[in-house]
Amino acid sequence: MSALTVLSAASATAAPTPVTLDQAMAHPDWIGNPAEAAWWSWDGKRVYFKQKRTGSQLRDTFLATGGEARRVADKELAGLDSPNVVYNRDHTRAVLMRNGDLFERDLKSGALVQVTRGVKAEDPQFSNDGRAVQFRVGHDWFGWDRTSRLQAPLALPRARPRTRQPRIQTRCARCSCA
Repeated sequence: MSALTVLSAASATAAPTPVTLDQAMAHPDWIGNPAEAAWWSWDGKRVYFKQKRTGSQLRDTFLATGGEARRVADKELAGLDSPNVVYNRDHTRAVLMRNGDLFERDLKSGALVQVTRGVKAEDPQFSNDGRAVQFRVGHDWFGWDRTSRLQAPLALPRARPRTRQPRIQTRCARCSCA
């Protein structure tokens, strides 16, 4: 019997090596990619979610329909609101981030107004009376007035240089007693 025949017979009868839990959990793509960051559209008619692309670190945005979810095309992404939306008290307006810029949406008409352009705005909120949008850039707070469409600084905290306090002498200069 040739060595090739023995080798092929042995490989045909050998059981497959079972996959251990550690091996299966070693890579998230083996498990499947769950839906991440699901959110409603501004009008409450559609649901969107993000999902990790298999074999990549990229996330795709999907539209959940009645059946199979549809990947949102790149040209449609510019029209989507973000999952992190801040509402005013009456839930008639919303502030959202889109492509790094801050926008305000009128939830009755759907009108969208850009609040910031090219700044890294964070922590958006509505003013107490609801007439302005407030946001932080670094350590500084700004407000955007809806009527005038102008931004103005609200708080610009600055660190003061520490002044050196004079030392109070607690010992006698002549004999160093307390």
